[in-house]
Parts: sequence; C-alpha cells; structure tokens
Amino acid sequence: MAAVLLLGYVSWVTVPRLPPGICFDDFGDNQLASATLAIAHPPGYPGYASIGYLLTRIPGVDPAYIVTLACFASGLA
Repeated sequence: MAAVLLLGYVSWVTVPRLPPGICFDDFGDNQLASATLAIAHPPGYPGYASIGYLLTRIPGVDPAYIVTLACFASGLA
C-alpha cells in the first residue's frame, strides 16, 4: 500500500512539471523516432519507438508530450 501511495504522489507532483513539447538532446531524438516510426541512434530502442508511435496516434494530444508521459510511466514501472 505504501508503494502505491508513493507512486501516486510522485506522479501527482511530476506530471504537471513534465516538458509540454519537444525536448533536447537524447530524449528529443527518441520523441522524433516515436512520432515517425524511425529508429533512434544505436541500440535503436525499436520497442520504445513502436509503442511511442502507437501513442502518438492518439488524437488531440501533442505527440512529444505523450512520448514524455510514456517514458515517465515506464520509468515508474
């Protein structure tokens, strides 16, 4: 129960502070690869790019922001 509460608190504090658009450096490369179904630099993260591509197809949500949220969620998991 404590772990669930901690994850909920971390999410509640962090999600509003995530960058709303395109990031710089390595993560921006992953955002672009997810949005275009490309492969980022080696090792490529093909699973990450494939899942990110599917998430960027959600209408009404900025593709860069949804990839940021997916990265945050995978980090919490």
